[in-house]
Amino acid sequence: APHRLSYQHRVDGEAEATVREEFDGRGFAAQVTGWAVWQGRKFNVDLAARGGTQGGTDADGADTRTIYDVTGAVTGDDVSLEVRERHVSHFVSAMSLQLLPSMRGSANQLIATLGSVVRTGGENFQFKDVQVETGSREKGGQSSGGVVAVSGTILRNDRPYAVCTLQQGVPVAVAGGSAIPLGIVPP
Repeated sequence: APHRLSYQHRVDGEAEATVREEFDGRGFAAQVTGWAVWQGRKFNVDLAARGGTQGGTDADGADTRTIYDVTGAVTGDDVSLEVRERHVSHFVSAMSLQLLPSMRGSANQLIATLGSVVRTGGENFQFKDVQVETGSREKGGQSSGGVVAVSGTILRNDRPYAVCTLQQGVPVAVAGGSAIPLGIVPP
């Protein structure tokens, strides 16, 4: 339902965030500002998402497509991330009570296109048309999902540096023959 929401969340010594969100029934805007400590380093966060949803749901299921852009920045002492992403999510489901439980199910596909830039140590790393596709499905109580495709390149100081791909289900950047895992590495 259409709404406006604003709140602040704190975890003493670890993070603080102000969240603002607005939805008019189709379009939405959300913003998160604050800071967080990760691996002993403090980062300031200012991110926004804006987009909308098409399609709909009824008693028999759903077919919706949500498209939104994520922009903003995450900055620390010697590193900054300029965020530029587009997310396209397609969700379908068949949940009619006229179907047997084993026939009911849902599926979701998300394609994220990244154009973000990481600046650290005097170097710039730009994600150039990097696409990550994930999918999930559930039918008859059985679920599956994960990353299904990765493509694009990473530029280092405006020159080709790495090719993004999927290796054994893990998104990686292949640079100089070495595979660098993409994603947050636990501390």
